[in-house]
Amino acid sequence: MRAILDTNTLISMVLSSNESSSTMWRLFQYAVSGDFQPVLLEEVEDEFLRVVDSKPYLQRVIGPVLANQFIQQLREISHLVARIELPAWVFARDPQDDFLIAYALIFDIDYIMTGDKDLLVLQSLIERIVSPAEFLALIEASKSR
Repeated sequence: MRAILDTNTLISMVLSSNESSSTMWRLFQYAVSGDFQPVLLEEVEDEFLRVVDSKPYLQRVIGPVLANQFIQQLREISHLVARIELPAWVFARDPQDDFLIAYALIFDIDYIMTGDKDLLVLQSLIERIVSPAEFLALIEASKSR
């Protein structure tokens, strides 16, 4: 099972790294153990580092060292997708989210894991869009079979 992780998902994973019962920490552990393969898009990696660098709260609690360590660890377990020229499709309420859907369709990625409401409202049209809690339930259901 492969899943694109969006920027807010990555930030949540880092912020919950000390909370062993949290959904995000458990998802990261499942990724590390190979229960699913994260798909790291170059655009998402760049946006994650830019957001951490630009938000004072994230600068304080994550900072550049931890952000880079996390990305390096994630790169070791992820399928990396370099930036490509995308068609001008319009899917999401926020056009800046369209690239996630385009990559999922072009590369036949199973899921887009996101907490972004602009993407989650599309779940009835695009079944591959799931919240972190829904994705965790999918992984745990597949493990219990």
